[in-house]
Amino acid sequence: MLLAWLVSHQWQGFSRSDQALSDFEIFRAALLAMEKVSAERGPMNAALGEDVPMPAQRIAALRKAREESDASLRDLDAAIEASHCEECAALYVTATHAITTLAEARKHADDVLLVPRQTRSPELLDNAVNHMANVIPIIAGIADGTIGDIVSGDAAVLDVLQMARLAAALREHAGLLGSRFTGALASDRQLTEQEQQHIFNSEGRVEQLRTLLASHAGNHPTLAPEAVRRVGMVFGEAGLAYVTKVYRRAKRPMGAGITTGDFAAQYVPTMLPIVQLRDEILDHARARLHRNRDVTLTLLLGAFAIAFALLGTMIWLHSLFRRQILKPFFAATRSILAIANGNLSVRVPSPNNYRGEIRALLEAVHTLKRYSLDKQQLEQDRQRLIAQLTTMAETDALTQLLNRRALEARACDLCASPEADKPYVALVMFDIDHFKRINDTYGHIAGDRALEIVGAVCRDVLGTGDLAARFGGEEFAVVSLVSTPGEALRLAEQLKEKLREIRVTLESARPFGMTVSLGVAIGRREDVGQDLSALIRQADLMLYRAKRGGRNRIEGDWELMVG
Repeated sequence: MLLAWLVSHQWQGFSRSDQALSDFEIFRAALLAMEKVSAERGPMNAALGEDVPMPAQRIAALRKAREESDASLRDLDAAIEASHCEECAALYVTATHAITTLAEARKHADDVLLVPRQTRSPELLDNAVNHMANVIPIIAGIADGTIGDIVSGDAAVLDVLQMARLAAALREHAGLLGSRFTGALASDRQLTEQEQQHIFNSEGRVEQLRTLLASHAGNHPTLAPEAVRRVGMVFGEAGLAYVTKVYRRAKRPMGAGITTGDFAAQYVPTMLPIVQLRDEILDHARARLHRNRDVTLTLLLGAFAIAFALLGTMIWLHSLFRRQILKPFFAATRSILAIANGNLSVRVPSPNNYRGEIRALLEAVHTLKRYSLDKQQLEQDRQRLIAQLTTMAETDALTQLLNRRALEARACDLCASPEADKPYVALVMFDIDHFKRINDTYGHIAGDRALEIVGAVCRDVLGTGDLAARFGGEEFAVVSLVSTPGEALRLAEQLKEKLREIRVTLESARPFGMTVSLGVAIGRREDVGQDLSALIRQADLMLYRAKRGGRNRIEGDWELMVG
C-alpha cells in the first residue's frame, strides 16, 4: 500500500506539472492574442483619421494587423485544444465568443470607415474604439482562468504569472489611452469633456499598473531588469510625455493639428518595451515550469526505481523462502513417498543446511530411512514413525484440522463413496478478516489462539462425514455433501454467526472478537470426481468477492454447477 501510494503521489505531481505546462501555453497564447488585438486598434485608429477613399497603405496596414490578430486567436484555439484540461470546453466557448465579438467590432469599424470623414460623429468614432476594446476583457478572462491550474503544478510561479499579466494589462491600457484621442484627432477638433475624462481615467489606470509592475519587479530584481528599465525610459518617460504633449494641444479650440496616423507612428513604438518585458517574463515562467516538470519526472522515475527495487527484494525473499522452506519440504515429501514405496536409495537433503521445523522434518526423514533399512530389527519403531509422519502430513498442528492436501484427498473419497446419498458437494472457503491486525494488535499468541478457536468451532458445527481443513495462514475450507444449494448457504451462515459470537480471551490481552468472509461453491458429486481443483477455484473466487465486497459476508454462485 505504501509503495502504491508513493508511485501514485509522484505520478499525480508529474501530471499536475505537465498539465501546468499545457495550461501555461493557453495563458501565453491569450496574452499574445490580447496584444495583437490591442495592436490592431493602431492601424484602425489611423484609418479612422483618413477620408474616403482610404489610402492603400492604410488598408494594407489594417489588413496585416487583422491577419496577425486572427493568427494569434487561432494559436489560442490550438493551445486550448492541445491542453485537454477540465475547463478547456468552457475556455473554448470563451475563445469563440471573443472571435465573434471581434468580428462584430471590425464590421462596426468598417461601417464607420465608409462614412465621409467630415460626417463621422464623435459617437461613431468612440463606438468603433469601444467595440474593439470590449474584445480584450474576454480574452483576458481566458488567461485568468488558467492561472489557478498552472499554480497547482508549481506554486512558486504565481508571482511571475502576475507580472506577465500586469505587463499585458499595461500594454492594453496604454494602447487604450492612445485610442482615446482617435475621435478628436480624426475630426481635427478639440477634445470634448467626456474624452478628457476618459483620457484622465486611462492615465490613472496606466500609472496604477506601472506602480504594481514596479512593485513586483522590485520583489524580483533579477527578473528581466533591463527590460523593466526600458519600459520606464521608453514608455514611462518618452511615451507618456508625448501623450501629455498631444493632450495639451488637443485641448485647444483648433485641435491638436496631428493626424491619427502620425500619432500612432509616434506613440505605438514606445509601447514595444512593454511587449518585450512581457515576453521575457513569459520565457522565464516557461523555463521554470519545464524545470519543475523535469524534477517531478525525476521523482516519478525514482519512485518507480524504488518500486522495482522493492519488488526485486520481494522476489528474492520468495526465492529464499522457496529454497529454504518449500524445496526441502517437497523433497522431504518425495523422499517419504519413495521410502513408503520401498525405494530406499532415494536421496534425502541434508538437514545441516536448514534450521527449525524444516531441519526437524528432514532429520525425521533420515531417521525413517535408517529405520527402513533396519526394518527387520526395528519393525515396530518403523511402523510408529510412519504413523507419526502420516499424521504430520495430514493434520495442521495448531488447529488439529486437516491440511489442504489431506482435505482434497478425503473430499474426493467422500464424493466417490457408494454410501453417499446426497447429489451435491459444497465447498466453503473462509478467511479470518483482518487477521494481520489481530496479530499486530494482540500479539501472535492471540492470533494462534484465534486459529485454535476456529478449528474448534469447525469441529463443533460440522456434522458426521463433513470435512474441515486449514488451507494455510488464516484460510480454512469445509467440504460437505448437501441435498440443495440452500443447505450449503445455511452451513456457511452457521459458521459465520458462530465465529462472530466467539470472544477470544487471554491473560495478557483484552478480549476481542473476529469475523470471517466466506465463499461458497457447489457442484454435482459425480462431476467433481477425483479433482477438487475447479470447486476450489470457484470457492476462492467467491471468497475474493466477499472480501472485496466489504468482508464479514457470504458470497456464492448458487446457479453454478462445477463439472
